[in-house]
Amino acid sequence: MTVLAAITVGMRFYTRRLILHILGPEDWLILISMVLSIGTCVGFVRQTFFGLGRHVWTVTPEMMMQWKLEQFYSFLFYTMSLALAKLSILFLYMRIMTHGPHRIAVYVVLGIVVACNIWVFINTFIQCIPLESVWNPDVKGTCLGLTVTIGNSVLHIITDFFIFILPLPALAKLKINKKQKIGLILVFSLGFFVCLISIIRIASISRLDFDNLTYNFSVVAYWGAAEVNLAIICACLTTLKPLIARLFPKLLGSTATNKTHGLTAAARSASAAAAGNTHGQKSQRRTLIVVEEREFARLRDDGESMSVKSSLEREAEEGASTYELVSPVSSSKQEGKGVARPGRTYAGAGDKAYANLGLR
Repeated sequence: MTVLAAITVGMRFYTRRLILHILGPEDWLILISMVLSIGTCVGFVRQTFFGLGRHVWTVTPEMMMQWKLEQFYSFLFYTMSLALAKLSILFLYMRIMTHGPHRIAVYVVLGIVVACNIWVFINTFIQCIPLESVWNPDVKGTCLGLTVTIGNSVLHIITDFFIFILPLPALAKLKINKKQKIGLILVFSLGFFVCLISIIRIASISRLDFDNLTYNFSVVAYWGAAEVNLAIICACLTTLKPLIARLFPKLLGSTATNKTHGLTAAARSASAAAAGNTHGQKSQRRTLIVVEEREFARLRDDGESMSVKSSLEREAEEGASTYELVSPVSSSKQEGKGVARPGRTYAGAGDKAYANLGLR
């Protein structure tokens, strides 16, 4: 699953950098999370060299000590990777939900996630005092009980649940076709599988046989790796729509009726009329490419449904003779014709919102 997570992160960066030309803090957070996830899985593999998966009576005291040290570092990487994956998702939500109750809800959940993960991180270093007693049996110390560990895992489940239900009310307001809306809800609902894996992990911790810990802990390690990698995959899937639309245009239920799948009939008419007879065919082709890569505008929180249209469609309906493209390219407005030029400008501060998510 680590390989699959790494592939989705790579696809995310390809989409955001080469298609949308936008990289935000949420992208760098998920990249760091992926690096830490790889570190977690490398740690689990290293643990097998020192006794993980073996019966305790086959493990020497030296191996046991090294195994516990590797376990400590693996858990530290696991905690940080999971925290950064959640922060990446929430930062993405902040780009979409720009005001109103949805925005406030994101800030509240962000505060809860930060507070919970700070506690879990600190708890990693105070689980035993002195800390060395975690892996060194010759050092006597006082340690927190298993109840605290399970409690920390419950905090992860609670924050996972809040994170993945946050966008569902907002998605319900989007005025898009039913197929696309169901697809979006299913993608976001994948987060509930992260919650399910967390529950399974807690159950495996609570059933640990400490008399044969090296053998039984392999189940906990497996579910821990699955949890953090699935969280990364869920964080990336919501950003891959432009790439999937480019590779498999029919898969996502485009609103177009011809091979261009980028414009409705009204928009194509407006584009052709505005382009003029001389450069009509060339301008129309370039316009199609531009609008195909255009994404959603900001999500409104005023309780009204939002209709997403390209500027060409709007002006076609209004009978205008000029047009303006608002997308990852800049445009020039001329009376009777329009020429699209490559660029990265947006009309106003709010036009990057759903372009950053790529859900159209």
